[in-house]
Amino acid sequence: METKPKCEYFGKCGGCRSQHVPYEIQLQNKQKQLASLLSIDPQEITVFSDQPYNYRNRMDFVIQKNGLSFRKKGKWDQTVNIKHCEISMPIINQLLEEINKYFIPFDEFHLHKQTGTFKYAVIRTSRLKDTSVTFTLNEDSSKLKEAIEKVKEYAKISSAKNIIIAYVKKQQDLSTSENIFITKGSEYLEEELANNKYFYSSQGFFQNNPIMAEKMIKYVQKLLDLTDTKDSQLLDLYGGVGTFGISLANQFHQTFIVESFDPSIQIAKKNIQINNINNCSAHTLQAKQIKYKLNLDKDKPLITIVDPPRSGMTPKALRNLLELEPKKIVYISCNPKQLSKELKKFKNRGYIHKNTAMFDLFPQTNHMEAIVELVREKEEELQ
Repeated sequence: METKPKCEYFGKCGGCRSQHVPYEIQLQNKQKQLASLLSIDPQEITVFSDQPYNYRNRMDFVIQKNGLSFRKKGKWDQTVNIKHCEISMPIINQLLEEINKYFIPFDEFHLHKQTGTFKYAVIRTSRLKDTSVTFTLNEDSSKLKEAIEKVKEYAKISSAKNIIIAYVKKQQDLSTSENIFITKGSEYLEEELANNKYFYSSQGFFQNNPIMAEKMIKYVQKLLDLTDTKDSQLLDLYGGVGTFGISLANQFHQTFIVESFDPSIQIAKKNIQINNINNCSAHTLQAKQIKYKLNLDKDKPLITIVDPPRSGMTPKALRNLLELEPKKIVYISCNPKQLSKELKKFKNRGYIHKNTAMFDLFPQTNHMEAIVELVREKEEELQ
């Protein structure tokens, strides 16, 4: 059973893969795929979804002479010129049109020749209507000064709140950078999830689907409500800017947010402060260092939220976490295939796979987010 794709670029652009499939079937397919990976019955998986279009708060556009583009399907060095993206939030499409009108023709960067100036335009927004545009420029370009002046002039008339220039070397295929120049506003955007406000960097990670991110937070809150956690500690591992740790802190005696990327931890500290969270701290540490460098109270039960990148946990990080013997682990995964490999290690150390949920953060694609609750066997016996 097929349906007519909503997007005129479907099949050409390398982004969406499933617009020809009715959305309910997309959800069922993902549910079955996750069940197969985790070796469980599909009916054991709770499925969460929301709007199938206009959900993304960030789009990374390749800059071409004739406007903003996406990579062509299956072709890393070819692009499709885009005038409208159906999965983007409406504000992103408004800024896409505005940028094209002002800048065309662009002094585009040529991948093969390694010449030219404009590489990427990263457009981001939030449900609070905060907006940013990052123009990523080739810092080795002979026309860099002219490009900078063009962006500065655009900033004066742009409807975007924040305009940033990011510099990368010609050999680097990166859309964001730590080497930035603010031409208007700030580096940061603000979002609200589950009654807490969060700042995050225009150059850093934040969930691309805020509606579904909020559903994930509320789901984890309910999971933990089923356990008496008031005298427990929460370890939010790979915690980023503190989204989960801050939203869950009031359910615990003490909360520790751990992240290896220090700029994110500095933002997490700010987010802790603006949300008036008094029992939460943020720490720049590698996940493999938690056993030795985090001052956990050995006399208080430990519950852990784990939200690693697509590569999953390193063997040493996983081993050190298991040696801390959390009574419960909530594993959040954007790569269920990797999750399935690591679940075996948890089970070998006495953890029972209790609850599973699938969150469709990426409708029209084959990607999904999974949350698995793991409970130590002896803790399960006590309940």
